[in-house]
Parts: sequence; structure tokens; C-alpha cells
Amino acid sequence: MSTITTHHNHYVPIWYQKRFLLGGGSSLFHLDLNPEKRVLPDGRVIVGKDVTLRAPKSCFWAEDLYTTRFLSATNDEIERFLFGAIDNTGSLAVRTLIDND
Repeated sequence: MSTITTHHNHYVPIWYQKRFLLGGGSSLFHLDLNPEKRVLPDGRVIVGKDVTLRAPKSCFWAEDLYTTRFLSATNDEIERFLFGAIDNTGSLAVRTLIDND
């Protein structure tokens, strides 16, 4: 059993995101609904890009999405045992369904 707690949790598995890559590409178009805004000293507001190209690893994730806490102890068993199993067998199940196997 691993003693390292995962903190970077994907709510759309990377294997699933890769199914949407075009023609051997490695990046997805990612829409940021809240792009970074910076106010310059002269009062102008600069808004960051709302659409960027990103690798699947950097899309659809949240910090500690499936982490539970009790006092000072953190636990990521939901991610490792529930979603880990779904991620491991889900890609095979989806591929089998699509291939009519």
C-alpha cells in the first residue's frame, strides 16, 4: 500500500480525454471560464487567454477532489481504490464496447 497521498485528482480520466485528440495530436483546446485578470498600475485590466492548448494531464482536474480529512490526517482511498479501479478497467471496457468486441 502506498503511503503517498495523491492531491491532483482528475474528474475526467486522462485515457478518456486522449480519445478526443485529433490525428495523433497531443493537446486539447481548453476553455477557461475564468481567465486570469491583472490590473496594471495605470488602471488597465489585462485578461488572460480564455482558450489554450493543453495536454490531457493538465485538463479536468482539481486539487484534493477526492481527499478526505480527519483532524490532521488526509486520506485518498476514494481516489486510489474506487476511481483507480474504474480508471484501470474503464478504458478497457470503453475500448471493447466501441470495437464491438
